[in-house]
Amino acid sequence: MQRSTSPAPKFKNQLHATQQTTTTPDFLIASRHQSIAHFDAQIGYLRRQVFDLIVFDLIAADEALRQSCKLLVSATGIAAASAIQLLGERLVLPDNMRAKQWGAMPASIHASTRPTPA
Repeated sequence: MQRSTSPAPKFKNQLHATQQTTTTPDFLIASRHQSIAHFDAQIGYLRRQVFDLIVFDLIAADEALRQSCKLLVSATGIAAASAIQLLGERLVLPDNMRAKQWGAMPASIHASTRPTPA
């Protein structure tokens, strides 16, 4: 879900370009702002629908997943979206892995869940 493509970056680039000149009519700049707001709202709505209707129902149906998700979300810096991603990555790993084995995994496997400096 986080990798879903959106035309919003295209409109943001266009907005930036139109704002670099004094000859761009105000209605074009306003139109770009409206388009960006529309796509951002649409992506937010779709994410909420996926999480609420699909993912959370699946987690709620399984006691182990529900407990794991609850523990993950209780950690500072982990919200529902990250917890769901972590659960998905954890489910494909063998149950008998130890912490050192997790740490030794190639960075490409779990890079998306590593905290990055702001």
